[in-house]
Amino acid sequence: MEGVYQLCYTFSMRKRQIVSTNIASLFLFFLFTALYFSSTVGGMNSADGSQYALTQAIAEKGTFAIDDFRKWTYRVDYALANSHYYLDREPGLSILSIPFYIAGKHILPLGNYPYGGRHPAVDEDSILQALTYLSTASIGALGVAISFLICLKIGISKKSSFFTAIIIGAGTLMWKYSASFFREPTFITFFLLSWYFAISSVRLRYVLASGIMVGFALYVDYSKFFIIPIFILYYLIKFKKRSSLPISLFVLGLLPLLLSIFFYNFKVFRNPFTNPHLHKAYFTWMNNPENLFQTPLLPSVATNLFSFGPIDPHLLTFYWDHPTISRQMGALFATVWPYKGIFIQTPALFFAIVGWIFFLKKKKREAIFMFLSILIMFVASSKLTIFWATNMYDTRYFLPVAVVSLLGFGFFLDTLSRMKHTLFISIIRITTLVGIFFSIENGWYSNLTHFAPHVSGEHRFYLSWLHLPFFTPENLTFNIKLFFDATFPNIYNLHLLLLFYFPLFFLIFVVIFRRNTLSRQKYDRYAGRPSGK
Repeated sequence: MEGVYQLCYTFSMRKRQIVSTNIASLFLFFLFTALYFSSTVGGMNSADGSQYALTQAIAEKGTFAIDDFRKWTYRVDYALANSHYYLDREPGLSILSIPFYIAGKHILPLGNYPYGGRHPAVDEDSILQALTYLSTASIGALGVAISFLICLKIGISKKSSFFTAIIIGAGTLMWKYSASFFREPTFITFFLLSWYFAISSVRLRYVLASGIMVGFALYVDYSKFFIIPIFILYYLIKFKKRSSLPISLFVLGLLPLLLSIFFYNFKVFRNPFTNPHLHKAYFTWMNNPENLFQTPLLPSVATNLFSFGPIDPHLLTFYWDHPTISRQMGALFATVWPYKGIFIQTPALFFAIVGWIFFLKKKKREAIFMFLSILIMFVASSKLTIFWATNMYDTRYFLPVAVVSLLGFGFFLDTLSRMKHTLFISIIRITTLVGIFFSIENGWYSNLTHFAPHVSGEHRFYLSWLHLPFFTPENLTFNIKLFFDATFPNIYNLHLLLLFYFPLFFLIFVVIFRRNTLSRQKYDRYAGRPSGK
């Protein structure tokens, strides 16, 4: 009888842990969805506008051509093929956002202008754009929740996993770019999902799911095709002699999205193996692949890791040799505008790298292959001729590297929490808190100074707007309101999340109710009682 009670106790504790993990994951998802959605202004410029143009073209006219919606590209970011205009980026984000666009049109009368209508550049288009951009807010927030689950899977405590996810969500450029319409957060989410399924279980359905997620990741960003052989090699080592079936299932999951990529490329560009970036109509210098990787590697690596000032002009030799291209890309401004490497943008990475030592000890295979994937991303992005995000002069292209690298931060926190209280350890803890503070401060400030709506300015906030002296009663009230409006310009539409996610709330309730019912039946069987009594 004692064994039965022990089994029941173990079962009950495991159920509580699962419920606790699910609640934490959902909390992170809804918290960061609200944060990112509140931080958007809707359409900003040609970069996000081109992605939005394709969403609108498919939803309104069922076509990949953006001829009738090219105004959102501001005659800059578009491709030209067969006498039609198209998106000059991968179509994945635009296609995934179609349901949000359609839902946004239906609830548009309930929407409010970003900034409460106080910004001269926002209009009714801004409302629909902001509602459509909920797609990146939601997918980016999902990535934060998945990072929490991955931390648990690789052996990090729940508390440290939770704090790590918070830093990933608020202490990196995830905040800035999940609040807009850029592909990096969406790629990160599917990339993390693919690793979550890969490391969760040896069950074949998880392998299939991992392949599907890799397919979605590539649909969002073709350039990361090298992750396919990394995953295949991972499964070869994980399953050893029994790897043929898992690899076949991984490829099977990947295949539908690959075929979709080939179909789109053939339909639009008459070449299934091309890349939309090679068909740009304004930045025509990108049509030649040789022009895309002209940055010297080693200096670029140092810059993208630790830069804390303008980009060294020696890195931009290609632009100085091509003055017209230099003017197009604003290369001169890159030599005067502050550029933060990923360790300066997110100082918590210094501690995360230490944590990877413990990651390597605990989950050697997973640590090696995850590190290999982000290492190749980092090297490839460092060689890009445009290794900085144009106009923003930040490390957007390195965001996947920063996010995955931060997974080691949880191991560092766990190790630090087990150390005895000494003066040296106290100094490390204080230093860690300072690193966390500046990571989140940089994440917030990067979002605060994002693009202004509808090309109404280079940035949406300038420090020169503050009233000084800052802390006088009348100035303090004004400055706090200014900070709040610039940080959360779309908070006036926050209530619409209930309409978007009520079906999800209902589904979660049904799943939890059904799981609780099944769990109760199992508990009754273990206790030797009739089911339902």
